[in-house]
Amino acid sequence: MIYFVRHGSTDWNDLKKVQGRADISLNAKGIAQARALAPLIDNLQIDQVYCSPLKRAKETLQYIYSGPVFTYYDERLSERNYGEFEGVKTTDFDYASFWNEKGPQDFKTAENFFDFKRRVFDFLDYLKTEPNKNCLVISNQGVGRLFQSYFYGAPPDGMYNTAIPHCEIIKFNFSAMPDNAGKIVYDYSDIMKQEPELLKIQDLSGDSKEKEKTKGEKRKHFFIETNNEVKKKREGESGIDKMFRGFFDTFDLLFGIIGLETSKSSSFSSGLKKGKKSEQEHER
Repeated sequence: MIYFVRHGSTDWNDLKKVQGRADISLNAKGIAQARALAPLIDNLQIDQVYCSPLKRAKETLQYIYSGPVFTYYDERLSERNYGEFEGVKTTDFDYASFWNEKGPQDFKTAENFFDFKRRVFDFLDYLKTEPNKNCLVISNQGVGRLFQSYFYGAPPDGMYNTAIPHCEIIKFNFSAMPDNAGKIVYDYSDIMKQEPELLKIQDLSGDSKEKEKTKGEKRKHFFIETNNEVKKKREGESGIDKMFRGFFDTFDLLFGIIGLETSKSSSFSSGLKKGKKSEQEHER
């Protein structure tokens, strides 16, 4: 079980300014929100604590949790970098488009949506390796929106505009994930175990410059959804049809594998876990 908490309010929240990586402290209202939440947190059985390294999240943690469990500060839980839009009011730029994954991603310094999504999903994939642990996660609104996407599936219109309340507990349960929830796969070996035509695949590997820079090294990321309609069509296929379809499916997948270093994908899982515990701090 994940107990997700968005940090308490800040002055920029009250002014409707986007914060992103700006390191803003809680204001009096935010401190009061955190203190009011503390008794509820005390009643939870917590096995692990993870926190965004941004000040507003760390301060919230100090007010809501005083147990014996170590706290891990993880960069993957940091808010999306708003870049050129940080400090700007949500009414003074196209905020809706910024949070639409189908919208333009050619920002000057702001974080590409798919890069943001990739790192948050990386974090959740790590937690999923121990799904029975009760984890307290203190982070930011954008991260909370992607938690919802991971557990319940991406919004059909691409809009990630859910308002995540300050200092309220949102529960996410790995054992209760619906079949259409979002998943990220990290190498082609996982995909080859599936039936290719039953998968709707969207490349999440970043912009073209980054692809060129890391060609042959960058892990491939995919957003997967099953397509039951295709499965139904296959029921009437002849033996020859199945043979030719299988040949072309295999050809397409093998073509995509060329240039990848297989050692990268095999070592990724262990490397992720080691990196996870590189920074830890005991909270009192």
